[in-house]
Amino acid sequence: MLKRLSPRDRFEQLVSTYEPMLRTAFFEAIDDIRSNIVLRRVVESLERGDVKDAIAAMNLDEAAFRPLEEAIRQAYNGGGVATVEQMPALRDPSGLQVVLRWDARNLTAETWLREHSAD
Repeated sequence: MLKRLSPRDRFEQLVSTYEPMLRTAFFEAIDDIRSNIVLRRVVESLERGDVKDAIAAMNLDEAAFRPLEEAIRQAYNGGGVATVEQMPALRDPSGLQVVLRWDARNLTAETWLREHSAD
């Protein structure tokens, strides 16, 4: 017989699934950035007080974080699916079941994801 997971157990399951993936994606992005830094240019820029050029020398751009953004998207989607799965059956006033589905492609969900994964 299948055991229905408590919300806490489901949360722990989601964390154990997505936390390692997020951690790996983050460190891979940092390693990629670090391996492409021209340290001499960063140091020279900082010695001149040119912080903007020092940051430019680190090649920090959105593309470096795409794997992390994808991992965040997967975790966000997994959490949404899990939330909908945990919801009790809903019925309208006439007794018919109301069907709810998670859709990460929903405009509101995509907006939230775009704004938060960019941070």
